[in-house]
Amino acid sequence: MRFIFKTDYNQDIRLLKHSGYWWSYGALAVILAIAPFAMTNYLLSQMMFVFIFAIVGVSLTVLTGFTGQVSLGHAAFLAIGAYTAGFLQSKGIPFVLYFPSAAIITGAVGMLVADNVASLLPPNVGGVNPAATIVSASVRQVDGNFIKEQLKRRARTSTGVFVTLGLTGTQYAGADVLGRIRLFAPNPFQGGSSVSHFDVTAFRHQLMEPAINGDLTQSVLPPQDLTFRLFQDIGW
Repeated sequence: MRFIFKTDYNQDIRLLKHSGYWWSYGALAVILAIAPFAMTNYLLSQMMFVFIFAIVGVSLTVLTGFTGQVSLGHAAFLAIGAYTAGFLQSKGIPFVLYFPSAAIITGAVGMLVADNVASLLPPNVGGVNPAATIVSASVRQVDGNFIKEQLKRRARTSTGVFVTLGLTGTQYAGADVLGRIRLFAPNPFQGGSSVSHFDVTAFRHQLMEPAINGDLTQSVLPPQDLTFRLFQDIGW
């Protein structure tokens, strides 16, 4: 058995971690090239299912294993991609076009999944690896409900609904458009936390949030923290 000592994050996510991977992936490529000519249709269909489930497993490894996120709707997006590929294939679209199209359409649908919690701003994407930076686009619950209501009025050939996702580069995370930090006000109300702390969407994390975060510093002054200014505002 071979043990690989890793010293950085890039080594951990590298596809070919050592020379043995070249042999194993090479052997797999040879088997896949020979399989259509050496296997029956039944065995080919079973092998296809094996690789479909392998795709699901690998994608969950990326999502849960590398980023620490929990997926509750993974199979739904798998079904969207499979339906897209099957539909385009039935229309005579070649593999080189329908295969990437399935991924693109699935990603587009994923971008329009609304938050299931009512809030002014979506919660930050969590994780356990400080070396990983995750960029996410979300639709607030109120906006998602509005879009879904509009989609109910769509025609047979057109939805008539256009959604534009944009980036507000001048607004601080956890603040309103005027730069004022938001209070923690979840729905339903959480006794002892609601309206008594800063919102958890603030970045960097603040001492006066409902929970202690690992990236807090010793400073309670801006730009690291707003605790001292808060106490000044309330008359301390």
